[in-house]
Amino acid sequence: MGLGWLTICNSGRKPSFYIHSDRLKLLISNHRLEMARDPLDLRFYVESEDEESLKFALVEEIVKECLGFDGVRLRREISMSNWDVEFLNDDQVLQARLNGHCTFEIGKNIGA
Repeated sequence: MGLGWLTICNSGRKPSFYIHSDRLKLLISNHRLEMARDPLDLRFYVESEDEESLKFALVEEIVKECLGFDGVRLRREISMSNWDVEFLNDDQVLQARLNGHCTFEIGKNIGA
């Protein structure tokens, strides 16, 4: 799998959810990737249709509210699995693609 999931939006920052440790995880990975700027945690920039903050919402709720996709699930056991292996398993690839696609679309919609 290539590095296409490191999507950069207009702000030059990687939009994502729950990203408090992304910078360190990338730096200590086998690839030793450095981020030029802090990633953008979308939870702090999205609102519901009622203009309520979604900063404490689950990713699934944010995706449903912002994109209208019901049933998108990011499973904790996959998120916490070993991503430093040479080949990711199918569940990891699917979760990375879902997360990347959803965060890109939400970031684009809010002008991130």
